[in-house]
Amino acid sequence: MKTYLIILLLVQGILVHAQHSSTELHRQIALAVFQSFNEHDCEKMTSYYHGEVIIQDPGEPDVVKGTSGMVEKFAGYAAYVPDIQDSIVHLYVMDNHVVVEFIS
Repeated sequence: MKTYLIILLLVQGILVHAQHSSTELHRQIALAVFQSFNEHDCEKMTSYYHGEVIIQDPGEPDVVKGTSGMVEKFAGYAAYVPDIQDSIVHLYVMDNHVVVEFIS
């Protein structure tokens, strides 16, 4: 019985560590996306997204589809505000869910 308990505790510890590692990875990816945006490196920024990404901004009527749509939207932002920068206010990561509150 003790052997099983020790094994269970070891497996549980490994799972907690793996979850923490993936949470930290997701946090680092979110930070990298915003850094790429602030560097105006659209190619690098879109490399973090799946090619068929769909982004819906509550303040915008249009839905952005795919990385090509992201490039087009980013070009519009850069043309309208050449020195555009995002500032992260809050970053929440839980498992594979990431929520970022930011100001442009």
